[in-house]
Amino acid sequence: MTHQFAPLLCLTLLAACSVGPDYRAPDARSLPTHFMGESAATSAAAGRDDWWRDFGDPRLDSLVAAALRDSPDLHAAAARVRVARAEAGIAAANRAPTLQARARTSRDQLSRNGESFANMPIANPQTAFTDRLVGFDASWEIDLFGHNARALEAASARADSALEQQHDAVVLVAAETARLYFDYRSGQRRQLNLQRQIDAAEEDLHLTRRAQAAGIVGAGDSAAASATLDTARAALAPLEAATRASLASLAALLARDSRGLQDELGAADGSLALPTRVPAGLPSELLRRRPDIRRAERERAAASADIGTAEAARYPSFSLTGSAGFDSIHSGTLTDQASRFWSIGPTLTLPLFNAGRLQDRVDSSRAAFDAADATYRKAVFAALADTEGALVRYQQECGRRRDLAHAAAAGAEALWLAQRRFEAGEASRLDVLAASIAWRGQVDQQLASEGQCAANIIALHKALGGGWGAAADATERDGDLLTRRIP
Repeated sequence: MTHQFAPLLCLTLLAACSVGPDYRAPDARSLPTHFMGESAATSAAAGRDDWWRDFGDPRLDSLVAAALRDSPDLHAAAARVRVARAEAGIAAANRAPTLQARARTSRDQLSRNGESFANMPIANPQTAFTDRLVGFDASWEIDLFGHNARALEAASARADSALEQQHDAVVLVAAETARLYFDYRSGQRRQLNLQRQIDAAEEDLHLTRRAQAAGIVGAGDSAAASATLDTARAALAPLEAATRASLASLAALLARDSRGLQDELGAADGSLALPTRVPAGLPSELLRRRPDIRRAERERAAASADIGTAEAARYPSFSLTGSAGFDSIHSGTLTDQASRFWSIGPTLTLPLFNAGRLQDRVDSSRAAFDAADATYRKAVFAALADTEGALVRYQQECGRRRDLAHAAAAGAEALWLAQRRFEAGEASRLDVLAASIAWRGQVDQQLASEGQCAANIIALHKALGGGWGAAADATERDGDLLTRRIP
């Protein structure tokens, strides 16, 4: 009997073979050893995953946590992960045998003049009967050339890609939440400062007009004071609009009502605290830290497996099929020995002529891999450019912020001296108001720079791919379960 199963054994051993290229990870040796924009404000150490906690703002921490929990974008990304995992599960199931049960009862009426009785000299045949059948059907495609193995490889890589897309969404949501929050807080602080500047400008215009009526100053001084007030008032409207837009966008990101979120956030308190150093890490770490690069690499792996799937379609396919059960048209005899039936045997399918369609699929898959490889390389260099640009903008804005802080400090000292001179009778109230208006303008620039510096820090963390690890531990555990489930 052994020789009868020898061909089947050989075919089973061949099932371990897979045509098409075996996947090779891309080479990362061409990456630079450090970022061009590194300075004393950055470090080569990798940053923490929950980078937003470096700002020391509990309100921001709670907002990011709420966004990562409630954001519709993340819910959609999680659903796409479930879809991809289900597709990978289907691909895994295609490698296993299938077994299904069937049962049937039918009332049949045959035609006396039909082909069933054409060569049967039966005088009075039975043409009406009830047929009863129960049985099992089984099939198993032996994966001789790795068609199903490559399909599973591609589906698993795409499931990983969907997971990385979810991680990328986490990075975007965390960064956008922090950016909108600081935009809103910066807008609140600047509005408060600008309103005080407007109050000073209104008092300055009032006193200037009184001085003009008394002949102390000329019309030019009154016109200049009026222009200063109008300029300050004109700056308030777009600032209010931008602040409200930031609040509305933040509410949409959190799937919340804008009015309720405004009440929850309240007024801005204190000044904006910014981290003194931002860990930049090494360029090679971008391959591990940025989900968009990891996703592009997984899409590249899936495209490589697609080549094997297309190649395997050009080779013969071999499957085993069988069925067994009971079939009877006589009542009470369904389980009799004579009612048994069975069938088992191999099926071999060999593509002979298809007008080049299968080869075209191989060529198409190879071209798709070339496109995926180019997309991966583009993602790597775009990440490098994104990070280096973010580093430069962060450092330049930090320097600008320091200069503006010095200017605001000098303006504050000038205002203090003007007030002392006014109290000593050496200066007028107009001198104090002029110093106050000038200082408020310097403070506005400082506040705007603080907000921009915070945005640049957030953009840098986003470019570095920070944030997804702290929020995706549960997703990673699900991914490990997927790996264990799929052979």
